[in-house]
Order: sequence, then C-alpha cells, then structure tokens
Amino acid sequence: FYPVRNQKSAYFEEYKKKDNTDIANKLTQFRIDLVNKYIGERGALVDIGLGSGKLIKERGRDTSGYDIDNSAWSWLCSRNRHIYASDQKENASFFDSLEHIYFAESMVDTVRSICFVSMPVYTDRNGVLKSKHFKPNEHYWYFSPEGLALWFFRRGFILLVVSDEETKMGREDILTFVFKRAQRSG
Repeated sequence: FYPVRNQKSAYFEEYKKKDNTDIANKLTQFRIDLVNKYIGERGALVDIGLGSGKLIKERGRDTSGYDIDNSAWSWLCSRNRHIYASDQKENASFFDSLEHIYFAESMVDTVRSICFVSMPVYTDRNGVLKSKHFKPNEHYWYFSPEGLALWFFRRGFILLVVSDEETKMGREDILTFVFKRAQRSG
C-alpha cells in the first residue's frame, strides 16, 4: 500500500480516445470471453473503474459499473447502469483499477462470487521502484502475484486462474486473475 496524495481521476475522457485501437479491441474481447467463461453471457457483472465504458457497452445489459470519475459516473447514470461502491455485487471486474482504489478491501468485500482483476505485478520492492507502473500519484496498491493471491485469500477468495494474455498482447508486466469466493461452512 502506498499513500497517494493527489490522485488523478479524469480517466474517462482519456480512455475514450483509445477506445477503437487494436489493443483496446483485443483487450475488451479477451476480458469479455474470460468473464463469460466463468459467469456466463447473462451473469451479472459490475465493472469497477470502467475506463471508457467499452466493456459495459460491448458486454451488454447484464453489465453495470462504478467509477469515481465524474464523467464516467454521469455516463453510467445516464444509461441506468450505475451501482454504488457499498452495494453488494454478485461478480465484479477490476480491470486496470484495483491498484487505484484507496478502499479496495471494502470494495472487494462487497463481491459475493467472482472477482476478475488485471493489474501490474512485481517481483519485489525494487521491481516496483524500477517499473513504469510505479505511479505514486495514481496507484495505492503494489503486489507480486503471490501477494495478490494472499491478499484475496485473506478476504475470503481462492485463486482460480492467472493469465499472462494481456502481457502477450503487448502490455508490460500485466497479469489477469480470476478469484472465487470460498464457500463458507456452517
């Protein structure tokens, strides 16, 4: 955890400019396919930190979102696709967003079933400091793959999948994870 002081939050307009690039199209299709594999095409999904909203638009009516960016929030509300941070969520995606969320623990705790996460990963603290993903005015959270799995385990989730598909598409040091809430006994 790194205490961000002046967090940048105007991502919606920035990501809209990248919406129709080859990499954005490939990433969105990969993410939709991954989500649909685990929750089905009609499974409810809340996209946390929606970027440009491309995943919500392309996945369809069973996908809603939450974002702190005012433009993104207005976009969600105008389409009646918004959900509040404290609302319970059956499934949630944190594609390129978990590292930006100060209250990530409480956000993940609202998810009943599956969490999808893509984020930069690191080998150790020196790897963080040398990485292009070290963004002290944007990222609160920095994890190794094992550290992220442990963090989710402590929140009641088990790791189902780790994929380097986004790195293969040309993104640097990005892994994608699928976590499932463990069944509670008794």
